[in-house]
This record gives sequence, C-alpha cells and structure tokens, in this order.
Amino acid sequence: MSSREVDLPKAMGLVQGAGTIGMVLAPALQLGIMKIGYPGIPFLFGTRLNLYTVPVFISISLAIIGTFLIIFCFDGKMRIRRKDIALENVSNEKFEEKELLEVTTKEKICYDKLAVAMCMFTQVVMGLVIIILTTVMPPHSMMVFEWTSEQAVLWSSIGTLMVGFCIITTIGSYVCCRLGQRVASRDGIIFGLIVILIFFTTTYPWSFYGKSIPYKHPRGVDSSNFTITDLNLSDNSLDLVGCPLEYKWCETTPPIHYLLFRRIFNAVGIIIQIVAPIGLSKVYAQTGVIYIWQFIVAVILTCGILWLIFYKRMISYKTRKERFDKESSIN
Repeated sequence: MSSREVDLPKAMGLVQGAGTIGMVLAPALQLGIMKIGYPGIPFLFGTRLNLYTVPVFISISLAIIGTFLIIFCFDGKMRIRRKDIALENVSNEKFEEKELLEVTTKEKICYDKLAVAMCMFTQVVMGLVIIILTTVMPPHSMMVFEWTSEQAVLWSSIGTLMVGFCIITTIGSYVCCRLGQRVASRDGIIFGLIVILIFFTTTYPWSFYGKSIPYKHPRGVDSSNFTITDLNLSDNSLDLVGCPLEYKWCETTPPIHYLLFRRIFNAVGIIIQIVAPIGLSKVYAQTGVIYIWQFIVAVILTCGILWLIFYKRMISYKTRKERFDKESSIN
C-alpha cells in the first residue's frame, strides 16, 4: 500500500517472500516429522503425535501467535511522510488552476474496465489450476505411482520444497535484480500461462503412454498377478496401493511420468476454492483426469489468447495516464 508503483514488484516480492519461506520450511519440517512414524507418541487428551497430527498442532500454534500479533501489535494504519508547503508563498490562483486540471484529467482518464475484467478472469483461471493441483493430484499420484500414505507425504514434501525454492528464486530476482523493471508484468503473466499449459498438456494421459493404472494390490506384489478375488480374501492389515476398485476408468487411463507430474504454480482463487473441490471430486471419481485436464487446458488457452489479443491494453493506470498526457500534448 505504501510503495511507489515503480517499487511495487519489489514490495510484492517481499510480502510474498514470507509465505514462500513457510512453503520451504514446512516440507523440510514434514520430512523430519516422518521419523516419528505412525501411530506415533501419546499426547494430550488421548491424541498422538505422528506425521499427520504434528503439522496440525504446529498450524494451530502459529495461528494463535499470528492472531495475537495482529490484535495487539498491528494497527493497520498507513503512514506517509508529507513535505510541508509554505502556503504564504503560493497564490490561491495556482491552487485553483491545479485543482481544476486534476479534476479535468480524472474525468477524461478512467480505468480500463476490460483490463480489470481480464485480471479477474486470470485470477479465476489460476484458482482453478491450484484447486486441481490440490484436489485431484494427491489421490491420483498415489494411484499412478502406487504410493503408500507415508510415501505420498514424503514425495509431496519434496515436491513442495522444490517449488518453494523456485518461488524464492523468482521473488529474489524481483527484489534484488529488479526484474519487474526489466520485464513487463503482462509478459510475465503470459509466460506463466504458457508454462502451465505445457504442464497440463504433457501430463495429460495420452494413449501412447501405454499400459493402465493398476488396481489396488499389496505393496511389493506385481499387480498383473493379483486379482480382485485375491483382494477380497486378503488380510485387511495389508498395505494396499493402486486404484480403488470402484474407479472403472483406471482400466483405460494410462499413467503419467513422475518427473512431469509435479505442480508448478501456487496461486489463489478464493471464490473457486469454495465450490470447485466438490465438483472436481465427483468428476474425478466418475471419469478420472481426462475431462478435467481437457477443461483446464481449454480455459488456459482462452485466457492466454485473450491476453495476446488485448496485450496493448493490459497496462497500469499510471502508464495509461502518461500516454493520455503525451497524446494531449501532441494534439
């Protein structure tokens, strides 16, 4: 809020850096917590400390600390230093002329509603992307790669740790190298959409990947030699991996290469996050990832094409005003 427009990328980088540090520390902490194992160590009120509950207790503690700091140590007021003006040396005519000029300029220059709509649509697209990555990816990755719960936590932590380092590198380039002044924001957004599009097109279950997702079977046992009858007669204590039997689409859905399967971006779509997980879960249970991937690729393509079409209009209000003043001076 208090930063100048020229320093806005740097300010945003510093603000987002805190969340990114948490993204890096959390997986590292999770990897250490995995040594506790399951069911874990007895704790208060009948609970246990294990790889699933310790992160919850830490989150609750941090939330309490954050709430305390906001209530007692933060007032939310913006303080801007203003230079004193010697009013006795300035005539009223200059004030009236300046005020009239500012009112006239504001009346002629309004914000670009199309650009605002484009930004909102892009935010919705990013919200859909993060919902798919957080709702569909975890269970699907466990089925595709035949992970146990512990392995899923391990690889998810490693993937999140790598993403966190990538984000820190990007933020550092904005804060230290002033990347925001060298690369236009609209170019960065278009580049990000292209990367996300490449991710979803390469992780789509194409038919040439071959084979199919194996159904549930004991870990370490060849799924091709394990039948549904064997599963029904198996001991319930077995650690089963693979696709649930009720997902019929696993018979025709090929797996995805692991290196292409990690998430790339972390974004926020608050409105979408309320409704989308329920709908995506139902679609995933019925059809798998095929239609979800087709939908998100179509949405990303639409968003990217719109950015290219309206590229010249996706500028800040300050740039828009400077162009208007320049055109007015020429005329």
